[in-house]
Amino acid sequence: MGTQFNFILKQFLSSLFLTFILVLSCGIFMLFRPFNYIDHYQSKLICSTGISADSGPAAIYSFDGALDEFNHVKALKVCAYNIVFDYYNQFALPSGITYKFQPKIVTFSSWYAAIFAVSVFFLIIVGLLSLSKVELLKTFGNMMHKDLRFGLFFIVIHFLISGLFFWMMFFTSLQKIHCQNLVRVQLKDFSRSINLSGKEYPNVEYDWAKKNESKYVKQCLTQGSLVNGKN
Repeated sequence: MGTQFNFILKQFLSSLFLTFILVLSCGIFMLFRPFNYIDHYQSKLICSTGISADSGPAAIYSFDGALDEFNHVKALKVCAYNIVFDYYNQFALPSGITYKFQPKIVTFSSWYAAIFAVSVFFLIIVGLLSLSKVELLKTFGNMMHKDLRFGLFFIVIHFLISGLFFWMMFFTSLQKIHCQNLVRVQLKDFSRSINLSGKEYPNVEYDWAKKNESKYVKQCLTQGSLVNGKN
C-alpha cells in the first residue's frame, strides 16, 4: 500500500513539475517574441510642396503609423515653411497642403530569439535536474521505455493542460508586459531619432509621448500590436 502511494505521489509531483516548466516556457517565449515598431530616423514625410523630410529629425512622431493632431500640425508646417519646433505658433497653420507619412517599420527581437531563450531555459532545467536528486528525468525515461504511446500521450496532455492554465492565469499579464515593452522601445526611438541628427529631444515632445503612453499600451492590448507588416 505504501509503495503504491509513493509511486502515485511521485507521478503526481512529476506531473506538477512538468506543468510548471511548460508554463514558464510559454511565458519566456511570449516575452521574447518579436514585435514591430517605427524607426523614425528612417521614416519620411513627403509633401505636396516638393519638400521631403526625415520624420525623426523633424520631430514628427507616431506610435501606430498615423499622425495625431499634434504631429499633423507639425507636418503641415514642415511642408509649408520647412521649419521645426514651432511650439509657440509663430508661423500660421497653412492650408491647401497635403503630405504622406511613410513610416519605416522594423522588427524588435525575432522568433529565433524566442526559441533560443526557451531552449536555454530547458537546458538549464535539464542540467539542474541532472545535478540534483530529483528523479524527474529518470521517471519520464522509464515511462517512455515501458510504453512509448502512453509516454507521448502523457506529454501531449501536459502541453494542453499547461497551455490552458497559462492562457487562463498568465496570458493577460504577460501581454501587458509585452505591450509596455513595445511602447517603451518606441519612446526610446523618438529621442534616438532626433539625437542621431545632432538635435536635442525637446521636453515638449517628451511630455507628449509620456501623456500618450498608457493610451497606446491599451491599444496594443486590444489589437495585439501597434503596427503590422515590414517595409
